[in-house]
Amino acid sequence: PFGFNRQQEREIIRQSYLYSDINGTAYTNGTITIPHSSFRILQGRDNFLACLLAHEISHVINHDIYEEAVASVKGGFHGDSEEDKLKRAHIGRESELRADKDAIHMVANSGFPIDSCRRFLVFMNKSGGYVLTDDPHNTHPSNVQRYSNAEKITEKYKTPMHLKINKTREWRYD
Repeated sequence: PFGFNRQQEREIIRQSYLYSDINGTAYTNGTITIPHSSFRILQGRDNFLACLLAHEISHVINHDIYEEAVASVKGGFHGDSEEDKLKRAHIGRESELRADKDAIHMVANSGFPIDSCRRFLVFMNKSGGYVLTDDPHNTHPSNVQRYSNAEKITEKYKTPMHLKINKTREWRYD
């Protein structure tokens, strides 16, 4: 397809894995994928990698893809109308904010600085040049909404008394 032979296609795919930006994807079967480029960009930023992984783990634990589908069927907005698309996008934004909240708690409970995920959101958006606005069609919240939400959660967070925080491990992209 697209006028490329198989070898060229494989090279384009390989380079997209190496040179794309920070990303993670959670699937309904519990699989989480993180492209090579994310590890390259996040090398030396263990807390940011932890935030990315925790965010995706939250989607898996909460069965977000399934729950969003169930909500759209039960709510009767599973069609292709503009109104249905807007309602599904709203549910997606709520899932993203919940995953951000869960990630903040998981990462802080793991011994990383409490503001790690808030700083990661800023870093990720600057790295990729993302500026999301309050467009009701977006499945992800605006930058301002995510930063504000992360700030509120970070301010309210209290480390559970039963947690004994050990030094976190280090890793190296190779």
